[in-house]
Amino acid sequence: MLSINGSLIQLGGAFGASLAAVVINLTGIHSIVFVTLLTSLALILIQLVSMKKYP
Repeated sequence: MLSINGSLIQLGGAFGASLAAVVINLTGIHSIVFVTLLTSLALILIQLVSMKKYP
């Protein structure tokens, strides 16, 4: 379970950085909070689904 959590943290960092670069380029720095929230929620959902699928 620890390796899954570590992998999700790394995945979240990669997704967050990529999305942040695109969003900042398109809309500006003020919307970075929304990217952080959406990335965090997506990773929580991925973790919940994987915990139900692989107990």
